[in-house]
Amino acid sequence: MAPSGDTPGGARMGEVCLRSWKEIAAYAQVSVATVQRWEKWERLPVHRHMHRRLGSVYAYPFEIDAWLEGRDLFVERRRVGVE
Repeated sequence: MAPSGDTPGGARMGEVCLRSWKEIAAYAQVSVATVQRWEKWERLPVHRHMHRRLGSVYAYPFEIDAWLEGRDLFVERRRVGVE
């Protein structure tokens, strides 16, 4: 059972869901190709509904925000030579 206030999928009650690569990219203020690359190589938190032929993607802004914050810290640490 999900914790109080959460939905079974991990989203918070009332949380807006980004329902396409275009929406995810617009939210992150980058191109669709960039978010697809981040998902493939850097584990951007994107979820999928699997269908018979193709899966549709969705993401939650709070997960994207946390991922971007962690990525920014990693990039900054590499920039100043701290690892």
